[in-house]
Amino acid sequence: MTLTRRAAVQAMAALGATPGADAGAPAPGPTPRNVVVVGAHPDDPETGVGGTAKRLADLGHRVTFLYLTKGEAGIPGVAPLVAGRRREEEALAACKVLGTTAVFAGQIDAATHSDDAARQDFRLKLESLHPDLVFAHWPLDIMRDHRVSAELVLDIWSHRRGAFSLLFFEVLSGFQTQTFSPDVYVDITSVLEAKRLSVFAHASQDPGGQWEHHQVMHRMRGLETLTAAAEAFVHHRASPTTDLLVGLAPRPR
Repeated sequence: MTLTRRAAVQAMAALGATPGADAGAPAPGPTPRNVVVVGAHPDDPETGVGGTAKRLADLGHRVTFLYLTKGEAGIPGVAPLVAGRRREEEALAACKVLGTTAVFAGQIDAATHSDDAARQDFRLKLESLHPDLVFAHWPLDIMRDHRVSAELVLDIWSHRRGAFSLLFFEVLSGFQTQTFSPDVYVDITSVLEAKRLSVFAHASQDPGGQWEHHQVMHRMRGLETLTAAAEAFVHHRASPTTDLLVGLAPRPR
């Protein structure tokens, strides 16, 4: 019996096959989602969420680092405009390592604010990224710019409840981030070197000291989850639970 092409296609469809498809081809990856990490300065998203961002980007998700400022006040003895340019270049280099995109919100380091105009401007920037998941600074922090950054995100969330999942991240815990009790963890063991390179891309910010402090945090969060290294977050419980981190959760050694 001669099998016509139409009959062959129908038979293959019945078996769940696609004409011309490679039976050994990998299954399609997850539908890309939009992830935004809001940091007050260049290096905040990298130190707080760098490992998680790298893992999400590797899975094909669109990860954006939304920097509230360019860190204009972050290099002692250097004019703000010059410092901002340098730190912008460092941020771009760090994002290249992690596979993320850099966006700058336009506020000024050490002079951030959250008045009506600032909230509206920031809302437009964040909403233009259509986030499914947002990471923000933990609001209890000794750095005013960190607190302002968190306040701006919370203001948007309060107007758009349910629009995105919201997780808070820590930076320099015990020194800057205060009273942080995480309930979400991501194993970053496999991407630790990429995170280190992203931190060291910020050469103007004492990356060695930054990395030493965060290495302690990685180990501490790893001990809490029986893994070698982890990043930890607090889920804003009134926001939707995200499924993006399910496959990234620590698996005990």
